Amino acid sequence: MSTDQWVGNDVSQGHARLEGILRFERLSHGFALCETLAVSLVAVATADLYWSYALEWHPDRSVTMAVGAALGLGVAGLSLLRGSYERAIEPGPGFLWSGLVTTLRIFTALLAVLFVTRFDEGYSRGTFFSQFVMSGLVVLTLRSVFQRLLRERLAKGRVERQRLMIVGDAQLDPQLQARLSARGCHVVARLSLADTARADEAETLRAIVNTCRESGVERVLVHTSAELGDLVDRLLHDLSETPVTVEVLPHRNSPLWRAKGDGLAGLPAAVVRNRPLSRLQLLLKRVFDFAVALGALIFLAPLLLAIAAAIRLDSKGPVFFRQTRHGYGNQPIRVFKFRSMRVMEDGAAFRQATRNDPRITRVGAVLRRTNLDELPQILNVLFGEMSIVGPRPHPIALNETFAKEIKLFHRRHNIRPGITGWAQINGHRGETDTLKKMADRIEHDLWYVDHWSFLLDLKIILMTAFSRAAYRNAG
Repeated sequence: MSTDQWVGNDVSQGHARLEGILRFERLSHGFALCETLAVSLVAVATADLYWSYALEWHPDRSVTMAVGAALGLGVAGLSLLRGSYERAIEPGPGFLWSGLVTTLRIFTALLAVLFVTRFDEGYSRGTFFSQFVMSGLVVLTLRSVFQRLLRERLAKGRVERQRLMIVGDAQLDPQLQARLSARGCHVVARLSLADTARADEAETLRAIVNTCRESGVERVLVHTSAELGDLVDRLLHDLSETPVTVEVLPHRNSPLWRAKGDGLAGLPAAVVRNRPLSRLQLLLKRVFDFAVALGALIFLAPLLLAIAAAIRLDSKGPVFFRQTRHGYGNQPIRVFKFRSMRVMEDGAAFRQATRNDPRITRVGAVLRRTNLDELPQILNVLFGEMSIVGPRPHPIALNETFAKEIKLFHRRHNIRPGITGWAQINGHRGETDTLKKMADRIEHDLWYVDHWSFLLDLKIILMTAFSRAAYRNAG
């Protein structure tokens, strides 16, 4: 099977099958909202009924509403944090049981708060117990209905949890295919490495990596065998430059193939590479980025207007400059910047700015020294193309120059690019006129990808604002 035939047929057919299919994340987030509202309303209604009929008095309703809202948000929030909504796809009562356990934990936390604040004197034990029972029943009912409807849609192939590529075995037995479909996994591409000629190996590996990037593949299952050892090693190396989870499966003739596994669809697979950030971490980072970018856009509006006016008065040309750069998964994005030069080079015509570059305007020199030329990228953050913190996006021409010289260069794109980053606060910014300068920057970018945390992002933001190193080599 040729590489062109595989990419042309399997991938296009996979896209056709995915049209009109709902993403599981949207369904689970929608259900989380429903569960929040249901638990909150039931908790408030139960307290009202208990106080009205059992105690014949009613305290301040603002208290019951606050407690109800806290219970609803607590149950849904903890479920999202622990990934318990993912269990709705799995067979068995695990999804229902996780709902009861989560409800118990939230009510235990409420009991601790009531005890510490001594508010338990005005909050009867009967109210607490009745709220717990009714909330538990509501959670069980909602989850039972959601799981039944979800399984019906899964059986019809209308829910997508993950986009999957299988490499190493083009033939997928019906039983395994059914198990994957039942878990919302859509196979968008397959390729048998055993049919790959030695002369076509490099082209095949490039096609696999490109398909991962272009088709939004989230997980790759790699079948191994003794004959494919070296080729599989090279494939795993190349896949490390894509933001996918890679699982290695034993060969069908191996005794391990029949073993019960904890991997996808119960396969005895070993995860050799995870995505840099989990879906929950991506969600938290995105929420933080959006909130900070929106607040910054409002707070910095006067400064942005003043810079725009200064640019127009200083030189002819537009206020903003948009340049094509590599973003998440090597996908091209159009990055906003305040224009700091008399030219607007892009694509193959791009040429790096140098110290005392005659193309830089007077206002542009100030903007570049103070990093203010990067402020319009707040818009890229709002649009979801960039993050507040991450590897700085490079012009595509610059990437193509160094990618062949620096190992794992494109792995820096396994996370969204940022306005500021770990490399920048350590002084690795500005002109990269030597291989060593770029290699040092990439080393710091890859360290950030491997060690990301929310606290690290906060540290980088603070150092960008107050550290001298963040402004070293600017200009």
